[in-house]
Amino acid sequence: MLLAERLAADRPRPGRTRMALALLRPSLRAMRLAPLAGGVVVALALAVLPNAVGLTLSLPQAVLFLRGTAVALALGLAFVLDDPATATTEVLPVSARLRRLVRLAPVLVVAGAVWEISWLTMRQSTAGLPADLGWEGAGIAALTLAIAAWTSVGGVAAAPALLLLVLAAAFAPDAVAPFPAPRSPQWGETHVVWAVVTALAVIALGAAGDERNG
Repeated sequence: MLLAERLAADRPRPGRTRMALALLRPSLRAMRLAPLAGGVVVALALAVLPNAVGLTLSLPQAVLFLRGTAVALALGLAFVLDDPATATTEVLPVSARLRRLVRLAPVLVVAGAVWEISWLTMRQSTAGLPADLGWEGAGIAALTLAIAAWTSVGGVAAAPALLLLVLAAAFAPDAVAPFPAPRSPQWGETHVVWAVVTALAVIALGAAGDERNG
């Protein structure tokens, strides 16, 4: 019953939709877009430069470049929830979840488009590129955003946490490595885990309240 009431309370209504649209422009103005722009530039460079210079990548190399793309995008996303205008927006008659959605929707569209462009670019020159690699990108981004949403310092905590994850993964045993080699026996199971991690991180992101801003 409580779950049904909460879902009903968060259901978009005409007034809330208008409020969300009204919040969009000031939210974009207040957002720290420089880190995201830097992440997009690095991500596209990693995907496009090998083809531009005539470099033929093996499958493991292409996967490595795409993982670099995912990390670059996640680092850019780490700071989009940082909101210097919280003291103003928190008194508006909209939930923290809706305010967060207004900030995330446009930047996630951009990040998703950059990932798709990068993956398609790599696929043109590298045969057998696995599509489920996208779960790694989604999981990394969702984890980074969840950490940013649940901490008082946002991206200042989320970005180093992401880098520590990548560093730890580099030294993890093959049997439990979160970034396995393509076509390895662990590939399929690991990406099922990444799908679960993505779902849990999204739930955590949606459940985060205003504590990080207090």
